[in-house]
Amino acid sequence: MIDYRKTYTVKIEDEQGEGKEYAIRVELSKDGKKDVVRYFNFEREHTIFGMVKKQLPNGLIIQSSEMKSRFTFTELTMEEFEAEIRPRLTPEVSEMLNDLDDVYTWCRHQAGIN
Repeated sequence: MIDYRKTYTVKIEDEQGEGKEYAIRVELSKDGKKDVVRYFNFEREHTIFGMVKKQLPNGLIIQSSEMKSRFTFTELTMEEFEAEIRPRLTPEVSEMLNDLDDVYTWCRHQAGIN
């Protein structure tokens, strides 16, 4: 299940290998028979047309119909935040982020999403 208020880790698998980024807001809808996932990272909106292959307890897997890519969205955990994002923050910002709600709110603010 997708919750648009949460931040997700996006694992991208394609012909070039694997990549990873963060989705600040994720929305799932339908366009005819295709599933549509729209997500915002810190820079811009992305749209994926395809098919949801699996609903996860903390996200989903979608196979793109336009590219040979598979996207796995899973909720950002505090452990991932601590290991991957917090080390890049200033001490002033880091002290404000004590739990996932703080992190989600901060991420939306940084991306310009309310």
